Amino acid sequence: MQDSSHLAHEPIKLNCLKGQPAPAIVTAGWKQLTRFSELARKAFWTLLAPVLLMPDHAANQNLIAIFCKEHEIAPDAALAVVGCCEVLLKQASALDLTVGAFRQDLLSLSDDGGDLAEFVSSRYPEAKKELRQKILMEALAAHGKVMTDLEWRLDKVQHSSKGNHLNTDIVLLTLHYREGQNQGAITLQLTHKAAQNLRNFCDRFDDRDKQTR
Repeated sequence: MQDSSHLAHEPIKLNCLKGQPAPAIVTAGWKQLTRFSELARKAFWTLLAPVLLMPDHAANQNLIAIFCKEHEIAPDAALAVVGCCEVLLKQASALDLTVGAFRQDLLSLSDDGGDLAEFVSSRYPEAKKELRQKILMEALAAHGKVMTDLEWRLDKVQHSSKGNHLNTDIVLLTLHYREGQNQGAITLQLTHKAAQNLRNFCDRFDDRDKQTR
């Protein structure tokens, strides 16, 4: 157990902040998290994922309100913990911090024997994976369109103003993309030949990915 008087008088320097002292949002939020029951901590971690990955989602406020009501926690306390975890997890993930280095940060913040630090650090790898994927998408979207999803439908073209009895299968492929902070979609019509070319490309890309593993 660390000496709490030592923590009170000396700044807590964190690996995830490149050795800079922990700001008030971290120390205050961590203190609030230490007051959560074990059940509340587990429930909060489930809540934290959508809040960090989709911070602007309209449902977040409702999720936090439900959590606070179920666990009898003040909304200000819950928001303080969200702010603390957001700084710790996002910064650690951005720096690709190891579990050991992240645990060291949490132990530096703790004066309760380290149980909370172990709880959070044990869940760090999964959170890091999701956050680093989000960081990658943001890095790509800052410089152009990035495909985020796709939908398809198989149609048949039989007649048109251009000709009769065409009887050709057509794939409607809708690509969803993100560019900066904007989202959009574009729909392409693929003939059988175009669809085959796309499949050949995907097969080559998949083979190349396997070789690098």
